[in-house]
Amino acid sequence: MSTLTKLALTLAVALSGVAFLDALLVGIDREPTGLSAEYGMSLTLLLVGLLHAATYVALTLVLHGNRNRIDADSSVRRVLRIGLQASYVSMAVFFGPVIVGTWATGGDPVDIPEVLNLPAALGFVGLFVFTILLGIALLRVPGLRLPALVLTAVTAGIGFTVLLGALGSTFAHPAYPEALAYIGTALAGVRSVPRSSDRRARTARRAVRPSV
Repeated sequence: MSTLTKLALTLAVALSGVAFLDALLVGIDREPTGLSAEYGMSLTLLLVGLLHAATYVALTLVLHGNRNRIDADSSVRRVLRIGLQASYVSMAVFFGPVIVGTWATGGDPVDIPEVLNLPAALGFVGLFVFTILLGIALLRVPGLRLPALVLTAVTAGIGFTVLLGALGSTFAHPAYPEALAYIGTALAGVRSVPRSSDRRARTARRAVRPSV
């Protein structure tokens, strides 16, 4: 496991922990916490914003650094990977320069112009769309089944959140699918050993390939 992958996985777990903490506190207190923009600008929100930005940058670099393994000569997987990278970059820009600029100027995060909010909002939607589709596309790629399963499980995370919301639970929160998306992306940088069946299949394909 490379240093970058270790860093990305550590940041993904840390950000997931923050998201779960926010979900827990909101569920118990039934009101925004210091981890959300509704609470107003604070040093806590700034630090959380920087954690978001650092995590998104690291995950973008993991996807780019493992592009050959992820794409595996598939234009579909390449488009999905680039789409996910773009989603992470748009959110990194918001939680980095935009939040830092808001804090430095003494502004209120709820007053951030829509022109700056929109790319982050689209990136947030793209995060779920591209992780699910990329996870499905990676299911048959040797050595990437673990991240594929975790990314595909984002669907279950969304369903769980929707179910809690439908039941009127205050614990309905996007933290559940977010955590799966972040950790699944980071796991794409982990190089696992292909199963023996995968090796036999590749050997068989080479054996039947006509000579020229």
